[in-house]
Amino acid sequence: MVIVSSACMAMAVTAAADTSAKAEPLNVVERGADPTGRADCTDLLTGLHATGRPIHYPSGTYRFNGPTLDLSGGVTFESPGSVVVRNDISPQNILQFDDAGNLIGLQHNHLELNEKSLGGPKPITVGSLVRPPVSVASHRTRADLLAYWYNDFGLEHRRAHAPNRGWIGWYYWTWNFHDADRDGYDPARHPLLGFYRGDDPVVLDWQCYWLREYGVRGVILYAGSPRNSPQAFDVDAWRAPDHGNHWIHQLLTDAPNFLGLKYVMAAYTPWTKDAPEEERAGVEQAWQGLIEDIYDKH
Repeated sequence: MVIVSSACMAMAVTAAADTSAKAEPLNVVERGADPTGRADCTDLLTGLHATGRPIHYPSGTYRFNGPTLDLSGGVTFESPGSVVVRNDISPQNILQFDDAGNLIGLQHNHLELNEKSLGGPKPITVGSLVRPPVSVASHRTRADLLAYWYNDFGLEHRRAHAPNRGWIGWYYWTWNFHDADRDGYDPARHPLLGFYRGDDPVVLDWQCYWLREYGVRGVILYAGSPRNSPQAFDVDAWRAPDHGNHWIHQLLTDAPNFLGLKYVMAAYTPWTKDAPEEERAGVEQAWQGLIEDIYDKH
């Protein structure tokens, strides 16, 4: 049974209407939040963040079971690592930080929704990430280190076209839910961005930020094959969220940290060994046109 603090409920009503003194941080404990983790403060925290003002968390544990928090007003903490925001599924912190202490945001799908709880393979909107800073890291290396970027997790393409073009679990990350009976729950297997969406531009921007911070100079991008992604060689078609190469479009257009990386494109080749020669020639011709098209647009 979940016990909801009446103080938390009452304060949530007034918090949403409080828009004065924009620059003054709102201390969640002073506004009624329980730092012991005993009372559920979902409504209170949702209301405080909705004011658009900076939010300050004193050290403590706070229970939050809502889908999202508006982090646009800014968030500060009494000390690094001293604040845990948890839900009723587990004691783990659903506020994500990187190794440098940067706040990433509220973990994607921390409520562990799947096609069963959603009533079908619907999009996940649980979670809220903040944009990363733009990396200014400069690493002197004798050779460029390129990372091979094969993106298959959390794509809208996978969700929209399941089960024909991929397992829906790649989108929901269901094999590592707390109630998964596959091989037991292991929080270490979670990506730092939570149950992330692989074509979310903020997710991609964070990944580019970390690549640059740790010395990777460029990436090798794999554009999906025409067998799995219709119009695979049509760059304009990549704008559609359900296209298999939409994540590359997001990198090219809405990930500032990607601009600091070099990149090359990996060509698709037919997977079957007995592919006819004319098919291989067609792929080669289409690929050359794709490279020219990307260069012209970006």
